[in-house]
Amino acid sequence: MKLIFSLFLIFMHDTGLGQDIKNKRFGFTLNMNTVENNHSGAFQWGSAGYSTTTKNYCYGINFNYFLTEKMILRLKCTKTQRSKVGIIDYETFAIALDTLPRPNSTGYGKETSDQHDFSISTGLIYQHKLEKFSVFGGIDLNYIKHSEWKSTALSHSETQGSIVNSESTNIQPGGISFGFGMVMGFNYFPINWISVGCEFSPIVLYSIYGDFVYRKNMQNNNGFIQYSEVKLRQTTKTTHIDYVKSSINLSFWF
Repeated sequence: MKLIFSLFLIFMHDTGLGQDIKNKRFGFTLNMNTVENNHSGAFQWGSAGYSTTTKNYCYGINFNYFLTEKMILRLKCTKTQRSKVGIIDYETFAIALDTLPRPNSTGYGKETSDQHDFSISTGLIYQHKLEKFSVFGGIDLNYIKHSEWKSTALSHSETQGSIVNSESTNIQPGGISFGFGMVMGFNYFPINWISVGCEFSPIVLYSIYGDFVYRKNMQNNNGFIQYSEVKLRQTTKTTHIDYVKSSINLSFWF
């Protein structure tokens, strides 16, 4: 038993698990982040009366290197996914438009949208540790790659034997954003090589989206099909303060 305990102490010393964070050199962090509802330059969602289901998430990993005892060089990578499904029946749709449903009429509508981002940022973080807690703050540079935003709407209606099916697709162009942000937060160390914490980061971004907007519409009215397709050149450039993103972090230090 004494031999096993001695070997365990040697393992902790050699791997750095028994050392204070001031002797650590590396760390990596798993993070879950908040997601804003809308994406600048993207198709603006919304029709009154829809029952919507939203699936937004953002997760990532940080790589940390101690330049000094309190100064950290950090690289952060995240993936953001936004998707939404909206469903509405004919009667609800009519009420939403402040009109009365026609007699003997039924129908429904469904709309879906999807978009994702990949971001990478690097910066300098100052961390001050007090017993089992630490506070940190710093600045970082950000680059974000935005995918295109695609929204598809389907509808079906029947009125006194007349059947109408329609489908429309809107594709807004993707783009890139870059800028700088502030980082601030805190960590709690249940043991000296693991920490859990929270982080807040407002960002100033310059965004470029382009260069085509694509719209396609098809309507089948009792076998009579109408079809239209439009492709417009559109480039959007904006400078804006992004919303304050918050993160929950789980970190490991070596």
